[in-house]
Amino acid sequence: MDLASSGFTNNVANIPNTRYLSVNPDMESVREELNIIGTDVTLIRELQKAAMSAPYKYPVIIYGETGTGKENTARLIHNLSRRPRDKFQVFNCIELPNNLIESMLFGYKKGSFTDARKDKKGLFEQADKGTLFLDEIGELPLEFQAKLLRVLNDGKIQPNGSTTPKIVDVRIVTATSKNLQTMIAEGKFREDLYQRLKTIEISMPALRERREDIHLLANNLLSRLNQEHGASKSFAPATLEKLYHHDWNGNICELENTIKRAFIFSGQDGVIRPESTELETDDWASNSTPGFPNPHVGFSLERFLNKIRRLYVLRAMELTNNNQRKAAKILGCSPQNINRLLNNINKC
Repeated sequence: MDLASSGFTNNVANIPNTRYLSVNPDMESVREELNIIGTDVTLIRELQKAAMSAPYKYPVIIYGETGTGKENTARLIHNLSRRPRDKFQVFNCIELPNNLIESMLFGYKKGSFTDARKDKKGLFEQADKGTLFLDEIGELPLEFQAKLLRVLNDGKIQPNGSTTPKIVDVRIVTATSKNLQTMIAEGKFREDLYQRLKTIEISMPALRERREDIHLLANNLLSRLNQEHGASKSFAPATLEKLYHHDWNGNICELENTIKRAFIFSGQDGVIRPESTELETDDWASNSTPGFPNPHVGFSLERFLNKIRRLYVLRAMELTNNNQRKAAKILGCSPQNINRLLNNINKC
């Protein structure tokens, strides 16, 4: 997707009261390269922070739920830094045996254990002069948290079986979907390591917190799928409405899987209808459920009424084969109102 046409440039300029006014001039091209799509104000502010931190060696923590694009944000930081592009290494800290963690991070010398038939560089050495991205840092065992802290303090690593430490120049970017402060209180994460890692903190918003980007992301992915498979499929308006209102607990990853599934199961006419997504229907929008949700803390009457308006406009369009004049007649409003409501839906 062309970022200029998506409104990204204007959105940056028009962010109200932003503290992050100096943006790396290459950020738009790197965003496009990494396919980081969105015009949400919170997203852009966090990406601005990432871009501004890129030239420096200071550690970064990226917070966010699974599937919010934390690794892509780490790559954006690296690609905007002065470090070689090919010096970006990724390590996932989840559920690995302690000996494997040590070998992968620090490497080993030939003969240091039974299967060590030759010297092996660890990820720290492979990322020398570059960036090491440690995903789900909260899962790193306490023993290796101490070793990581030591590397951060003195910039030296010691491969397994070696008696000589090596100096490495590695920028550390970490990510977590957990609350590290809660883990500190529970004795599961070192506070001194947390203080070293949190020089710069970036929080990636969940997809449900930036719903206005859902259609941008969906259309971008559909365009890529069409190009990849030589197709020309499109979304029915009701499908875009369904995508907009889904909660997306799996965030962008879940959206991508849903679009791919819908692409495969769409009808022969090339129109992707709601049933192709295999997403559950919200109770309030179901034909078989006459009731409405009870008001509760966090409930927004305006947002709910907007949902109802969208739903009825889309149903009227379906009943009239997308004839705006006929749809306006059965809804008791003017064709101009229908056109305005449809334009608002397409902008979501």
